Amino acid sequence: FFHNKDTSPSIVCQSSRRIPADLAMAGVTVAKKVKDARDRKKDAERGEREKRLDDLFTELDTNGDECLEASEVKILLQSLADGQEPSEEELTFIMRTIGCKKNQHINRAQLSQAIESWSLYLKEFGTEGSAGKVLFEKHDTSKTGKLNQEELRSLLMELAGSEVEQTDVDWIMAKADVLGDGMIAKIELSQAITLWLQKLADDADAEASRTTTSSGSRTCTLL
Repeated sequence: FFHNKDTSPSIVCQSSRRIPADLAMAGVTVAKKVKDARDRKKDAERGEREKRLDDLFTELDTNGDECLEASEVKILLQSLADGQEPSEEELTFIMRTIGCKKNQHINRAQLSQAIESWSLYLKEFGTEGSAGKVLFEKHDTSKTGKLNQEELRSLLMELAGSEVEQTDVDWIMAKADVLGDGMIAKIELSQAITLWLQKLADDADAEASRTTTSSGSRTCTLL
C-alpha cells in the first residue's frame, strides 16, 4: 500500500510535464497550414461558383444589355423547375421581390438571389406532399389557388394556436401580398409565414419583458 502511494506523485508529475516549445510551435504551424488550406479551398469554391453564375448570366442575357428581362428570367426559372414553365404570378413575384429598375430587370448581382428564392419555393411547394403545398391546400377551402382574408386568418390561427385579430390579418396581407390582388398566392405564402412567425416571436419577447419589469416593480415595493 505505502509503496503505491509513494509512486503516485511521480506518475502525476510525469503526465503533467510540459510539451517542449519546439513541439508546441510545430503543432501551431500545422494547425495554421490546415486552416490556410481550408480557406484556399473555400475561396476556390466561391470563385468557381461566381464564375458559373457569371457564365449563366451571360448565356441568359441574349441581348447583351447586362440586365435580364422577364422573358430571360422565365427561361432560368423553367430550367430550374425541370422544364416546367413558371406561371405569370410566379414570374412576377420573382421580378418584384428581386428585380431592379422598377422591378423590370435582374442584374448580375441579383442572379444568385433569384436562383435561391426560386429553388426554395420549388422545395417547399413544388412536389406533392411538400410541407408548404399541404399547408396551403388545407386552408385554400375555396380551391381558387389563393387565400382570401378568412382563409389566411385560419392559417395564421393554426400557426399561433390562438385567435387572430383582424388587424394582424390586414398587416400580413399588406406586407405579403406582393402581387397586389388582395389575396395570398402560393408563392407569397412563405413570406407571409415568415412575417407572422417573426411577429409572434417579437410579441412573446415583449410580453416576457413586461412580465419581468412588473415582477421587479412588485419586488421593489415589497422591500
